[in-house]
Amino acid sequence: MDHGSADATLRIARQHGARVEPASSEADSGAALAAHHWVLCLRPGEALSESLEATLLEWKQEEPGDAVAYAVALRQETVNGWRHCGAEVRLVNRRMIPWSGALPPQRGDALSLCGDLLRFSDPE
Repeated sequence: MDHGSADATLRIARQHGARVEPASSEADSGAALAAHHWVLCLRPGEALSESLEATLLEWKQEEPGDAVAYAVALRQETVNGWRHCGAEVRLVNRRMIPWSGALPPQRGDALSLCGDLLRFSDPE
């Protein structure tokens, strides 16, 4: 779901085979349009660290079992380096956790994934 990006995000996503749909509002998660049960949610200016990318590739090869959500550690880029911002639920089974809004709700029962989601201050 695109919430009004003004950079090359749409072009790049489509070049890599992504189907990009415009969000009808800031409250539109777009999860109902997903082709798969599991949805990874990213905000503009965020990217996967190499370790998170590797973890997700391994995760795809396994059965998630009874898990319905996974939390990911966030790191924010600052002028003084990277700052740890805690973890947020970002990988969810959309059939088990319906939500509205850009990001899924936080859950105490979410499992943790290894690696970080990187939030850049200037994504260009």
